[in-house]
Amino acid sequence: MKFALLILLLLSSLSLSSPLSFQQQDKAKPDWKYLLSSEDDRDTWKTYYDAANIERLPQGLVRVWLKQIPVTKNDAERQRIVNALIANRKINNMKTEGYDKFAYSLTLVEFDCSGRKGRSIAIKDYDQAEKELSSDAREEAPFAPVPAGSMSAVVMEAACK
Repeated sequence: MKFALLILLLLSSLSLSSPLSFQQQDKAKPDWKYLLSSEDDRDTWKTYYDAANIERLPQGLVRVWLKQIPVTKNDAERQRIVNALIANRKINNMKTEGYDKFAYSLTLVEFDCSGRKGRSIAIKDYDQAEKELSSDAREEAPFAPVPAGSMSAVVMEAACK
């Protein structure tokens, strides 16, 4: 699945659930390690994971925050990505205020390492001044198999080591 579409689908699915309160726990300062760049027909995103705050839960579950930053060559390309994000949020009756200054998203993902399944359970969007634009959580999101060779597989391998 194309990465930009994955983000749009994630935003859409989160809008269907009632927001839960979530916080990135006050642990160590984030240590954003580069993971990969993904491209679709028009957009490139760099993805980093917080290596300092990987949370290991019972039953082999692991939670890790991802930072996803759009890569653009010029202001017009950046504006196209921002406009698409705003349009998607409008379609899903989600807040758009401040999104003209969108910079990146943080996504909390959880993996069942032994079962090779994963899910996205929270997302926070930020502007260029590091101000939170919105946050959504869906703790009851179902796990899905992680396909070999996918972006999710790369993230899972890094988090489950």
